[in-house]
Amino acid sequence: CERSRFYWCNIPQGNKEKVTNVASQISADCDGILDSGYGLLERLVCDDKRHITVKANTFLASLTKIDDDRMLKYSTGDSGRTKIKVQPYSVTEREKMMGLPAGYVSKPLKKLFHEITTCAILKPETSADGKTYRDFMDRRFWHLRKKIKLQHYPREREEPYFEIGIATPIENKKKLAFFKEEQYCKHLIGMGFSICVVESLLEGLVDLFANDLLKTYERYDYSFPWEPYLSYHRDRQKEAITQSANSDEERQMEEG
Repeated sequence: CERSRFYWCNIPQGNKEKVTNVASQISADCDGILDSGYGLLERLVCDDKRHITVKANTFLASLTKIDDDRMLKYSTGDSGRTKIKVQPYSVTEREKMMGLPAGYVSKPLKKLFHEITTCAILKPETSADGKTYRDFMDRRFWHLRKKIKLQHYPREREEPYFEIGIATPIENKKKLAFFKEEQYCKHLIGMGFSICVVESLLEGLVDLFANDLLKTYERYDYSFPWEPYLSYHRDRQKEAITQSANSDEERQMEEG
């Protein structure tokens, strides 16, 4: 079964001249997106009319596919064309390629895994006075105690000498897939829509409504503790301070 799907990210597609140069060191312009010293491996894709095009890869979500051979970047070092060094895209690269700010997915996942590993498992287990997870764990995470399934893995050379894998909440298979921290980040990115896809889907809605219907409610403060709302909220605060200062100056000039 084949179906058309939106596999978009903000890595530019190569032109037709690059089709014969797949995996070359001039593959695509990825400045500011891929880590320094790496380039994109463009993939040959045949459309319904069997025309060969070059297309950026999509991100996958399953544990066996998040780092498969479609998720590779290559080193632009001195390895040469006959020996190309490749490795999977990092979490930060995937965030940027999806149009998200760096850390958008990885920062909250780092917090989640820390709370479970350190505050819910390590500290209670090593507590000398019988304290429980309630004494260490952020209260916002208490509800997870009965809602998530964990697996433990040994880790050498670094405390706490173990790490956890978390099964996704929608996992309904008999054999669960457990994701470690980096894997879970890649899983969530693979499950999401890129910003450019969302823009494309919503673009047509603008013409369906009058301009005044697209305005936000003045009585509601659209500020949330994450980006881009933090920056937007800060900008609104600066505007309010500037307007207040200007009003004070105008009032003083009128009184003078």
